[in-house]
Amino acid sequence: MTVGKNGEKLTPTEMKGQLPGLGMRPAVGGITLMVRNAAISDFTGFLQVLVLDRPVVERTGLSGRYDSQSTFAPDDSKFGGHPPHFPAPSGANSWTGSNAEAASAPDLFDAIQQQLGLKLSAEKTDVDVIAIDHVDHPSPN
Repeated sequence: MTVGKNGEKLTPTEMKGQLPGLGMRPAVGGITLMVRNAAISDFTGFLQVLVLDRPVVERTGLSGRYDSQSTFAPDDSKFGGHPPHFPAPSGANSWTGSNAEAASAPDLFDAIQQQLGLKLSAEKTDVDVIAIDHVDHPSPN
C-alpha cells in the first residue's frame, strides 16, 4: 500500500488512546470498511487478515492515527471466497445489491484509491515469515 498520486484523503482522528476501531457493515452495493483511531499498519493488518488473506505491506510513510471509511463491492477473491452475508440494506434486493446505485460500488482496489487516496497494488516482495521445522513434546520436569 502506497499513497496515491493525488495524495491521501484520510481524516486525522480526534479520539484519544491507542486502541483502533476496525470493522465493516453492509452498504448499498457492497461492504463499508470503517476505521477509527487507527494507524495505517492497523488498517493494512485488517485487510491482510480479514479481506485479502495475503500479505499487505505498508509503504505509505504516513504516521499518526486516522478515521476513514470505504465502500466496495466484494468478489470471490476477497474474504477467502466467502464474503460475509449481511441483511440487505434498504433499497437493495440482496446484500450485494441489485439496483442501479448498488452497481456503482467499485472493487476494493479502486475504492481504496478513490475514497482514501491510497494505492493498493499486487506485487511480489519480501515479507517476514516464521517457519517452524520441528516440534517436540516438552520433557517432564
